Amino acid sequence: MDFKKTTLAFVIGSSILSSVWSELYMGKSYDAAGCPCDLEFFGNKNIKFWIYPIIVPILFGLFNVLNVFLQFQFQEMNPWLIASAVGGVFGLLLSLAGRFGFDFPRKVFKMKTKEQQASVHWKAPIFYALIFAVVVQSLNYFLG
Repeated sequence: MDFKKTTLAFVIGSSILSSVWSELYMGKSYDAAGCPCDLEFFGNKNIKFWIYPIIVPILFGLFNVLNVFLQFQFQEMNPWLIASAVGGVFGLLLSLAGRFGFDFPRKVFKMKTKEQQASVHWKAPIFYALIFAVVVQSLNYFLG
């Protein structure tokens, strides 16, 4: 995989078309929760919620580079299936960081019970697998 293809994969993944879906539901929930200012990352008060809209598009870009790399390495496999798998792993990692790092389920989504909070670990992989399979992979297909 050459530099041009890698750069294009990063730009497509980190573009507004790819990452806006995550930003929309997080921003809406954050506003609905009254913009809680006590969000910290593992107790670190210096890392606040405002970093989320900066970091997530970068992570989208990096995971799309991984997506394109895996599709290049495993050309005999269905690229939409690879995109779904990469998106699912990305969603699981974001749900783990969101739940245990930022405590999003309780503070932003107002989930009271442990069962409700644990549900993010199956919802997020499905949501991000769909984003990668439908949006990101379509952009890769048409632009790459």
